[in-house]
Amino acid sequence: VHRSINILPMQMRILCENIQKEVAAKFPESTHTCIGGFLFLRFINPAITTPESRGLAAAPPSQEARRVLVLVTKTLQNLANGVKFGSKEAHMVQLNDFIESNQQKINKYFDDVCAIESTSATSSTVPPTLIPTNVVDVSLAAVHKQMNMVLPKLRTALVEGTTGASSSSS
Repeated sequence: VHRSINILPMQMRILCENIQKEVAAKFPESTHTCIGGFLFLRFINPAITTPESRGLAAAPPSQEARRVLVLVTKTLQNLANGVKFGSKEAHMVQLNDFIESNQQKINKYFDDVCAIESTSATSSTVPPTLIPTNVVDVSLAAVHKQMNMVLPKLRTALVEGTTGASSSSS
């Protein structure tokens, strides 16, 4: 995970930076867990447990493999949250050494994700997200269709003015 920072989209890093700043203002002790909760709970762990839904595997893993993947994500989520396993999941307590030995590394990763120069976060040099051509084409067609449907109403409203529009709606 910590080697993937360069492929994390800048928009995601900017979002993480903003989340961290807002949380730090009210809960300074939770700056790492908020980023861990956001990245791992919403993006990384779902990709691990359901790789087929993210295009990472052609078919779903077997039931046994899925169970192992769930255990991996539980461990990663505890690491991200800075929480050791307890009596609730006694069979996982043996992984507490892993959590302890990697806590500083994951916290540094969270700090690195959020460490964006202020000029890059506000400038127009943020690389655009690449959108597949077919998605752009379908989106433009949908916008065009909506504009064609709304344009006559818009013309009428502009010609009649706001008084004509409000009197017709009452």
